[in-house]
Amino acid sequence: TKRLDPEAKPPPGFDPAKAGAEDLKAGWTVATQIWIVPATGGEPRQPTLAADPSSGPTWSPDGSTLAFLRKKDGKARIQLLGLAGGEARVLETGALEPQAFAFSPDGRTIAFTATLPLTDARKQEKWASGGAIRWEREWQPAALHVVDVAEGKPVAVTGPGVNVVAFDWSPDGKRFAALPSPSSDPYEASHPQRPAILTPRPGGEADVRWLEEKPRNAAGIHWSPDGKHVAYALGVGTLSLLNHLVVREADGDGRWNAAAQLDPTIGGFTWSGNDSLLAL
Repeated sequence: TKRLDPEAKPPPGFDPAKAGAEDLKAGWTVATQIWIVPATGGEPRQPTLAADPSSGPTWSPDGSTLAFLRKKDGKARIQLLGLAGGEARVLETGALEPQAFAFSPDGRTIAFTATLPLTDARKQEKWASGGAIRWEREWQPAALHVVDVAEGKPVAVTGPGVNVVAFDWSPDGKRFAALPSPSSDPYEASHPQRPAILTPRPGGEADVRWLEEKPRNAAGIHWSPDGKHVAYALGVGTLSLLNHLVVREADGDGRWNAAAQLDPTIGGFTWSGNDSLLAL
């Protein structure tokens, strides 16, 4: 929300040559908050009021809780706000700062991606280098984690060397469809990705079933509502365009291009509720 203070004016002795960041706002203030509006229209309600920006509003499956991202003590945190009222509750994730997140189908767990903190050895290495930047080593992978909504205590799903660009819970909440990339280097994170199905294992890294033989340009990975198929957009024979809408059997070898009779550039897609159609 942008607001203008019509009474704003420069302080006495203002020097334009020494204008600070606040001076350059010229009376405008920007607040990033979350609003709730009735689907039929009506009076909006603002459930967040803190000075720190709020973003990424996500409803719990039963619609009783609104989750969003906001900083707490300088760290990004998932915060949970019950519609019955009260203060938002911070979901504790330790040193991990969530980026993308999603509720499990039963609402008891949240999956999120977060960049792993630097190890002591890596901190020492950066200190010893005197600030020299090695581009290929500046990017920390964003691993996939799950955290119990009631208790906190995040658990890693993927290992420290895997960067998860996107993920989707299976309808039964037991697996993930994901797009891992070789690293979080901006180029590699946006181009060579290798679609996969991840099955979490207690106390260890997830079992991985790769859906493509090698990394390729991919985007948008989603389970069918019945959990029998996974679909994703793929670039075949191109440098960056996504021209195939691949459908894979989740537990079989079937694979086909659902958009084979088109010559598309795919911007996005969605499954129909009865699993038989895809819109793109």
